[in-house]
Amino acid sequence: SGLVGSEMCIRDRAFVYDPVAGIQAISLGGTWSAPSAISETGQVVGYSQNSEGGQSAFVFNHVDYLHLPLLDGGLAAKVAVTKFNQKGEAIGEFQYGTGQIQAFVYDSLRGVQPLSLGGRVGSPHRINEAGQVVGWSQNTAGENQAFFYDPVVGIKELSLGGDGGSAGGWPNSSLNEAGQMMGYSQNAAGETHAFVYDSILGMRELSLGGNWSDPYGLTESGYALGLSLTAEGEDLSFVYDPLRGIQSLTLGGAWSHAREINEAGQVAGTSENAVGQRKVFFYDPILGIKELPLEGDPVGTGRLTESGYLLAFATMHSATTERHAFVYDLIHGLQPLSLDGRPSWAFMINEAGQVIGSLENTSATQQPSTHQPFFYDPILGIRELSLGGIQGRAKL
Repeated sequence: SGLVGSEMCIRDRAFVYDPVAGIQAISLGGTWSAPSAISETGQVVGYSQNSEGGQSAFVFNHVDYLHLPLLDGGLAAKVAVTKFNQKGEAIGEFQYGTGQIQAFVYDSLRGVQPLSLGGRVGSPHRINEAGQVVGWSQNTAGENQAFFYDPVVGIKELSLGGDGGSAGGWPNSSLNEAGQMMGYSQNAAGETHAFVYDSILGMRELSLGGNWSDPYGLTESGYALGLSLTAEGEDLSFVYDPLRGIQSLTLGGAWSHAREINEAGQVAGTSENAVGQRKVFFYDPILGIKELPLEGDPVGTGRLTESGYLLAFATMHSATTERHAFVYDLIHGLQPLSLDGRPSWAFMINEAGQVIGSLENTSATQQPSTHQPFFYDPILGIRELSLGGIQGRAKL
């Protein structure tokens, strides 16, 4: 492991530091360089001005530089490495003054390989530890389509039959280590739908029956989360896995919104219920969807841990409007994170379900209001943390 950064003086150069080798400047001979990422083994990728005044990408391993060659013999105006994996395999783009953008992948065995479906532009989005890459590229017909690249098989165009699509670029991973990916594409009817793909099951279109669906994220265990219109015009989140297929996530209303999913396929979000109220829900692949009976008006959800603990928030309306935090799991149920009904906010939660946050001091003599930290444990309950003062902070 190491530290990577840049230093500005007369020359702006990238550097890498580790406790054994110390600090080392990274440069290809020009007046500036910039790092993009660092691996667990201390390899650094980035780009630098070279001795001829052009821009080149590099891979640096503390001993020497690998200067990534240009695919066109040096006509690119810029080259940038955007991501790489822990093996030092990198993805990036060559950018040309003509507007052409050439995606590429690099590994030490094959060197620089173009990622193109035959058109002028493209962009890689993700790379996994197997060297597989997803992104988009223009094809020979001028259509922007998703692609899947495998170092052994090569590049494959992915389409639902229409003239546009992409893969990657969402907050959660759209490519996992098993080689499963999630993207979107137009189908033959011109509708834009999410899809999942792997080399065994191929393309699977994800829709709840409407003319639009959108991918959000893909877990390492193969659960896919997204949003779709229904044939009735409802706007609902969905979860998909190969065993159960696609499941709508709704409490009976016309909309739902989910952005938290873990490796067990549990999902948390908000949904309209059958009588038009906004509620927080928790979904489990075996137990189904459950409305959480939060007091007050649900605001939304916080983090969902891999062990199934969920933070949620609601607004209470009394003499004043107050924010309250809750924690939920299947064993302990819904627990308010409060003492004596005081307003609360939760900052962090760990895999053991322990939470830190703050409790508002509601004394009328304290204006403006102050806060004290609290610690919550699923077995021991909640405890205020104070040394006798009127305010404090805590970190987990």
